[in-house]
Amino acid sequence: MNQTASHSQTPKFGNNKSQTTSILHREPTYEEMRGKSASIFSNICAFLLLSVLFFGLACMFIAQADKESAQQVEAMVQIAERGGR
Repeated sequence: MNQTASHSQTPKFGNNKSQTTSILHREPTYEEMRGKSASIFSNICAFLLLSVLFFGLACMFIAQADKESAQQVEAMVQIAERGGR
């Protein structure tokens, strides 16, 4: 069974060379891991995004608390009006 199809595109491999080199076994440098100037810009953008998000959530909670307190006051006024008559 040493036959190969004539249309085969499989290359013929010679000797078996090692696929590992010294560059695969070294630790990455700081620049390779973080980037040069992108880390400062991305940190500032992330901080601003989180700040806006938390500020928006705080405003939503405050607005909801104001609505609930206004409803409670209105309910107490209605109860007082009914009880006084």
